[in-house]
Amino acid sequence: MAFFRSLRALLLRNLIYRKRRWVASIFEFILPIAAVAILVGIKVSVENSQGFTPTTIPPTYLDDSDVLIPFSFQDYVTALQAKRICRLDPYGGYFSITGMNRYDWPVPFVKCDSRRCKEDGEDASDKYCEYNIFGVAPGDGSADAQSRVNSFLQ
Repeated sequence: MAFFRSLRALLLRNLIYRKRRWVASIFEFILPIAAVAILVGIKVSVENSQGFTPTTIPPTYLDDSDVLIPFSFQDYVTALQAKRICRLDPYGGYFSITGMNRYDWPVPFVKCDSRRCKEDGEDASDKYCEYNIFGVAPGDGSADAQSRVNSFLQ
């Protein structure tokens, strides 16, 4: 019973506040209804327009030519052996290093700084490139670990 008395007192106090501030109460009730009405109006106005028609995209299935092949140890070795030469870009006036794609370089163990190049045709392999060491070894002497290392080195 104490709960209902407290609830009744709370509701009466709320009613008294509502009577005193009736303009604010009207806005509290009308604004959410108006906002929902605006959203429904927007939905109805764009429902049959050309830009919002649903489209079904047919599924595509990858074949063998679309499959991503991960890099192997051979790719790492090839990246180490590539000849790197400083080349001056005729349009931009900056140097770039051959053998390295600036935006898509897959070998994080080779880093070259083309900002240090001084002349066109200069060898950058020894002066401006860093080669990090990459070691491959089995974690233990088991045949399974050895076969994983051998499959990676292929």
